[in-house]
Amino acid sequence: MQPKLLLIAALLTAILLAAFVSGLLVGDWKPGIVGRLKVWLGVQARMFNNQNPYYRSKLAFFRQTAGVADAVMLGDSHIEGFDWRELFPDVKILNRGISGDTSEGVLNRLDEVIGRHPKIVFLMIGGNDLQMGVPVPQVAANIRSIVQTLGRQGIHVALQTTLYKTSGYWRSGYWRQINNKIEELNRSLSDLCTTPGVSCVDLNQALAGGGALISVTSWYHLAFFVISIAMFGLTAGVWSR
Repeated sequence: MQPKLLLIAALLTAILLAAFVSGLLVGDWKPGIVGRLKVWLGVQARMFNNQNPYYRSKLAFFRQTAGVADAVMLGDSHIEGFDWRELFPDVKILNRGISGDTSEGVLNRLDEVIGRHPKIVFLMIGGNDLQMGVPVPQVAANIRSIVQTLGRQGIHVALQTTLYKTSGYWRSGYWRQINNKIEELNRSLSDLCTTPGVSCVDLNQALAGGGALISVTSWYHLAFFVISIAMFGLTAGVWSR
């Protein structure tokens, strides 16, 4: 390896080590430092960018499959991580969650969702945007555009609140800032709940306390399932259309 490359590698190692040590000594700084390093090194862009390989491969797979659905679950890892067909075997339902996705990423692939001709779309998105530093008004505008675009196609939207981060992170000043932004985002979109063709589901009301998501445990997943079932109950009238 050339001396210059060795020097660069040593420098990056030293920076990462310093970030780790500072995180141990000053807990509030750790997430912010790591986040900025990820952006600087290009790692975060690959994780949260709608041109990253994982996003492209998932979207390519979606576009290659045929068929229609009564319901589409749309969003990021919170959506992708569940087997919705197994939960609702009697419903024609598609999972269109992509881990690390953003509101811009969902907008970019909305045509594929609309092409499935769903009666209802359950939407949860926005958390990754805020971790990237996208301003709350921009995230809100993107989500409004998603809801409005689906609405123009006669598709009912069940808008799920963006979930807080877990209480285990709550001691960190960085994560408090993120949760404050999540609260601001959800509040700025609350008027959509009175819009015809939109139902709002406040998951934070059941799963969060004191402005942070309760620590992830087995009962959390159970609660998520129960609330998901309730979501279908809230919008049962859609199925008769």
